[in-house]
Amino acid sequence: MSKQKFDTIFTTPPEVETHGCHVSLRAETDKPADIAYHGFVFARTWPDGHTESFFSKDQGLDFEFSMAHAILEDPNVKLGRHDGCVEKDGGFVNVTDHIIMCRNPDSVIFKPTVMATISNAVNVDTDIDVEVLFVFEDGWFFPYVKHVKTGGSYSVCFANIVEDIISEIEDDPFAALEEDCPNVTRDQDGTYHIIVCSETAEMYELDFEDDHTSRDELLRAIASFRIVGLNETVKAV
Repeated sequence: MSKQKFDTIFTTPPEVETHGCHVSLRAETDKPADIAYHGFVFARTWPDGHTESFFSKDQGLDFEFSMAHAILEDPNVKLGRHDGCVEKDGGFVNVTDHIIMCRNPDSVIFKPTVMATISNAVNVDTDIDVEVLFVFEDGWFFPYVKHVKTGGSYSVCFANIVEDIISEIEDDPFAALEEDCPNVTRDQDGTYHIIVCSETAEMYELDFEDDHTSRDELLRAIASFRIVGLNETVKAV
């Protein structure tokens, strides 16, 4: 399986570099989908108020002298946090995990929007990549890229392309996405799973039954269309 790499989206605090460890923090994970943001837990605050660093360089140090403490205290560092519970001593305790936020620079989300006008000339073949962005409640999102190829003795405009994509999704939304989108998979029992993420660097898997309610929810989640790839070839006369 191919890998996708995630870069931290902040500059290393000066205090951290004094430990001899530049926090460029380039994470890597398997690529089951197009994930724009990811994150990893670097410190955890326990119910008694003490915070534990997960950096190997910090082991044996008082927390106030650790890299994790320097990162937490730096106002220029964009961090995520997650309140949850973990198993400890045969029971469960509430903790706060502190997350370093990373982004995948290769995600289609970060591709620039193509601003060129699509040609209406009848002697031009056009290849277009259209990003359809789905956004759900609580900020979960995923991109779907539809490749469109046009050509022949008719005119084309972006509005026509959007209408065609919407019609295809309306006809059978899950089937349309499953065919082209790695974020969408289906179990043998017919349940669809969509891998989503948020700008707070969390990843999640949404589950949908292929029914009328789920289809409507998916259609309502369509937030935007934009061209992220355009190639035109003039045909010889």
